[in-house]
Amino acid sequence: MSLWNNSKIVAYLQLIRLPNIFTAMADITAGYLLICSGQINFLKLFGLLVATSAIYGAGCVYNDFCDLKIDRVERPFRPISSGKISSREAAVLASILFIIGLTGAAFAGFQAFIIAVILVILVILYDRLTKDVLILGSLNMAACRALNLILGMSTIVLEKLYLLFPAITLVYIFFLTTFSKFEVNGRLLMAGWVAFIGVISVLLFLLLLVMKKVLGAAALFYICIMFFCILPALTKVVFHPSPKVFGQAVKIMILSIPFLDAVYVSGVHGVQYGIPVALCVIPAILTSRYLYVT
Repeated sequence: MSLWNNSKIVAYLQLIRLPNIFTAMADITAGYLLICSGQINFLKLFGLLVATSAIYGAGCVYNDFCDLKIDRVERPFRPISSGKISSREAAVLASILFIIGLTGAAFAGFQAFIIAVILVILVILYDRLTKDVLILGSLNMAACRALNLILGMSTIVLEKLYLLFPAITLVYIFFLTTFSKFEVNGRLLMAGWVAFIGVISVLLFLLLLVMKKVLGAAALFYICIMFFCILPALTKVVFHPSPKVFGQAVKIMILSIPFLDAVYVSGVHGVQYGIPVALCVIPAILTSRYLYVT
């Protein structure tokens, strides 16, 4: 029996948002390559990758667990609301994944463990309390993603320059999350302009960093990829708003996160360092053909 014919396995992969996990791994890879100076401790890196994968997956499971009543009405196809996975199974899975995530972080060191604990707290706060609060929920999600990048850098004391990158990620994810929340409210045209202005501002700021030589010219390669990936999708939302076009734009913005991470590391160490980070987009895209990302 093939994997995709086993509905239970597919349901679990859907529940943890497998495509998105690869974008979380890109955060960790970029963060670690920024600080390791070419001397990679593979055990610590592996621990961090396990940590981010498990915590991200746990957050997605817990999200659907908390949204069960709403999903039964609005999204009955999801694994829990469809009955493919029971609420009890989801709760157990989320708990196990959170524990695995914290254990993985502990392998990378005490500082990584503390950051992972804070990340878990923020994930639970988002799923349980802040998700439906427009600005606060977006900030909460953005903080989770920024902290995930910091988790990748957590094996050393950070330089001030490196803290700039989580701040940029925070802004990008804030606009992405706010954009996706407008979809629920049906205000697609307004959502399009919010995302368009926000994302273009982030990309222009990255270009400014290159012009000011804060980032090296190698970052331009990945900035251009982001422009060509995201700009057409957001332009369609602005001029031809529809739920289908909107959904495609959200998907592209999520799957472009590895390119944003690649901008950081290539801008500091060279274009070749961005390659393993950017390559995380390949499994993300391949799995997103079969599994939804939101």
